[in-house]
Order: sequence, then structure tokens, then C-alpha cells
Amino acid sequence: IKKGQTIGLVGLTGSGKTSLLKLLMREYDVINGQ
Repeated sequence: IKKGQTIGLVGLTGSGKTSLLKLLMREYDVINGQ
């Protein structure tokens, strides 16, 4: 994603869209996962 670029994030309810955005915005840290 380049600076100033607009993107869309779509998916089913519960698929992790909000979690992904929170990780990208550093609202919480990655502790573990795949």
C-alpha cells in the first residue's frame, strides 16, 4: 500500500478485518500466530 492510496478490505463477518486494521495501526502488538 503506497502513501495516499485508497484500498478496500472486504470479507465475511468474523473473518478478522477489524483485527487486521488494529494490527496495522499498532493498537495492539503481535504476540504469536501464523
